Amino acid sequence: MNNKRIITGSLALLLAVSLTVGCSNQSETASGSNVQITQDQVNDLLKSPDKYKGSTVELSGKVFLEPGKMTDKLTNAFVMHVGATNSEIVVDIGDVSTERLTMDTWIQITGTVDGTHKLGDLTQPVIKLKELKKVDGLSIVSPAKSFEDGSTFSKRNISFTINKIDYAKEETRIHLTIKNNRASKIGYNVATVTQDGKQLEETFGSQFKDAVDFKQFLAGGDIQPRSEVSGIMVYPPMDPTLPFKIAFDLYSDVMFDEDNFVFLRPASDSKAGDKGTEDPKQQQETFLEVMEIGIKDIAVCEAGMEQAFDDLKYKDITYKQMKEIYAENTTYYEQALGDMKKAPVPDDTRYKDYHQSVIDVYEDLGDLYKKLGLALGDSEESLDLALLESCLADIEAINQKGREMEDKYDDLKNGGSSSASTSSSTKQSL
Repeated sequence: MNNKRIITGSLALLLAVSLTVGCSNQSETASGSNVQITQDQVNDLLKSPDKYKGSTVELSGKVFLEPGKMTDKLTNAFVMHVGATNSEIVVDIGDVSTERLTMDTWIQITGTVDGTHKLGDLTQPVIKLKELKKVDGLSIVSPAKSFEDGSTFSKRNISFTINKIDYAKEETRIHLTIKNNRASKIGYNVATVTQDGKQLEETFGSQFKDAVDFKQFLAGGDIQPRSEVSGIMVYPPMDPTLPFKIAFDLYSDVMFDEDNFVFLRPASDSKAGDKGTEDPKQQQETFLEVMEIGIKDIAVCEAGMEQAFDDLKYKDITYKQMKEIYAENTTYYEQALGDMKKAPVPDDTRYKDYHQSVIDVYEDLGDLYKKLGLALGDSEESLDLALLESCLADIEAINQKGREMEDKYDDLKNGGSSSASTSSSTKQSL
């Protein structure tokens, strides 16, 4: 037999198949009923197809030999690979209308056993086709618990949408869209996931590469202005009942801070088992993660504003560029502050006081940004350099308050040694 007809052992183990047989001619089964049979029975079908003639089958697998490629009387038929052994069946299309089928197309068929086909010493079951549809090969070889998502995170005029997450036994697949809304191209490399204190690196393609087009994987590259890319990022197995943090590595003509694109994703399966109800420790860790990301984001805004105003003062950038940087950083700041305001605060006075203290500090920064807008004015002629200098000094004062927050964050991160009633001392330290 042609070597191309031999499926490697590893692939054969990955080819999942379901088979339902209506055994109207078998005494132990009621006429016209359907029963789910075991893999051994599937193998029995392949070995003794006449035994199942007339039975209804539903099979999943992939096209091996395309329609029209068979050289005998079955001109409108194709060969399909199924099962966990070196197995082939012939599918007689007949008058059924189907999409164009090419080699390695993953499909699901429904039909009836209609005899056999001889190819040398090989006897192949023939299935008379009733219905055919194309399917996702990964869903066959690597069944997963999938969650439609749709959550979008946006920063720096770049948005990240998680379309779906597949939690399979062997791997986790994140279906993602990255949209570049900027006026210049950006590039992306890897994205690192952290869950339950463990860092998970992208594996650059599923271990089931035969079940999916490699082009579907996001493996890095450029994204042109006002364009987007969609695909799959693959990681080691993850727990759907736990949140995770995903950090994207992006680059552009404008230098991005390494902490710019970090997002916290809630647990996909909030009702799975006992872990579905987040325990107090997990709630605290989730809250601190959200606050840490927001604080870092705002720090990037502050640094960007300081650098831009300094560049403007020494005419390293134009007034128009300064206005654009101001608008972008203001939007970025508002997103970060909004995320922190919505952080899931644990029912604990220490965390509530810390949360309010941080919000107070960074709302002061919002007032500062309004002053920066006044300093910029509506045109280069109305630029107020004196007010600009005052704003720069105010930024340093905000930074100092931010540094005071670090001790409170570290205290909570390390389990909290202060008493539960820290409201007055927190306010006094500010």
